[in-house]
Amino acid sequence: LRIQLQLQLRSQTRPQVALQLRSQTRPQVALQLQPQVQPQVAPQLRRQAQRLAQRQVPLPVRRQARRQARRQARRYNGTYWNVTGVTYAGTGTSGTAWNQLYQPSGVFIDSNDNMYISDSGNFRIMYYLSNAANGTLVAGTGVGGTALSQLAVTGIRYLYVDANQSIYINDAYNNRIVRWARGGSTGVLQAGTGTAGSALTQLSYPYGIWVDSISNIFVAELNNHRVTKWAPGSSTGVVVAGVSGSSGTYNGRKDSYCYI
Repeated sequence: LRIQLQLQLRSQTRPQVALQLRSQTRPQVALQLQPQVQPQVAPQLRRQAQRLAQRQVPLPVRRQARRQARRQARRYNGTYWNVTGVTYAGTGTSGTAWNQLYQPSGVFIDSNDNMYISDSGNFRIMYYLSNAANGTLVAGTGVGGTALSQLAVTGIRYLYVDANQSIYINDAYNNRIVRWARGGSTGVLQAGTGTAGSALTQLSYPYGIWVDSISNIFVAELNNHRVTKWAPGSSTGVVVAGVSGSSGTYNGRKDSYCYI
């Protein structure tokens, strides 16, 4: 704008410019200048508005946000996780129907994304095909008890499913590990006697469970402060971690083996 006015003024003498402006009213002069001013001023106003919007956030805050974004990018190798969950089983309302769960406490997902769920409050194991709305009962009767066809009255914990789709269930409150073959109507005792104790034939509140490729069962016993290994067909476990019946400390806390 300044360059245009300077060129215009240089091409005319001062008396000519003065006479030209005096011969026009102020509104006419404003209308004459307005088309020249607006196209040049609008981009400047937009840039100023952007700068003002940025200035509303203090500079240290903006720098901290940029540093945090860079740290997250390095931590996740540039991958950002979706923070919105998708419901795969249950309705969000407790119940006993095939599409409902009650206090689920454990889940195992196989290679085909099918789910085995410890439906603890319903005393059963439910099997959900990938993207299915309803589950199928694969272990337990829905009524708590101590029979091998039942699961503990006060709930169950974790489970493991092997390549043959046999389900190893950590029947914690019954102090035992039971195995349900695919399509079976009752479980088979694999570890423990059903009575809590510290003998190597017993379990006391088993929690975590893992089964290796040759069917050795590893059990984390919460109340016995140990991890025991049970060979296939064996009625006695072997301590592989911890000291049987004796808790230790780590950073001022008692050792309690929960997961494997």
